[in-house]
Amino acid sequence: VYKRQIRGRLNEATNGSGKMILEMNHNQNEIDYSYAAKRVTLILKTTINLSEWIGSDALVSLNNECYELHTGLDGISKLWPVVDIETKFPLIKAPN
Repeated sequence: VYKRQIRGRLNEATNGSGKMILEMNHNQNEIDYSYAAKRVTLILKTTINLSEWIGSDALVSLNNECYELHTGLDGISKLWPVVDIETKFPLIKAPN
């Protein structure tokens, strides 16, 4: 089983946006994110480029495994390194 961890730490949060440190493949980068509370859920959104986290080889490997699924009408199979991430956290009211 191949296991990797992705870790993040929020550094700033003001008026629906902020900065966070994201660690993946033993590489850290500071990235911008946006957030919003919807009823009992906090939704955090960001976009990353996998090449900034030494992810290019993994992207090539994934494209080889899923070649036919990612082949367009032009006969070219391609995955893009840019990934949109949306994370949802339940909001729990603190006891009085």
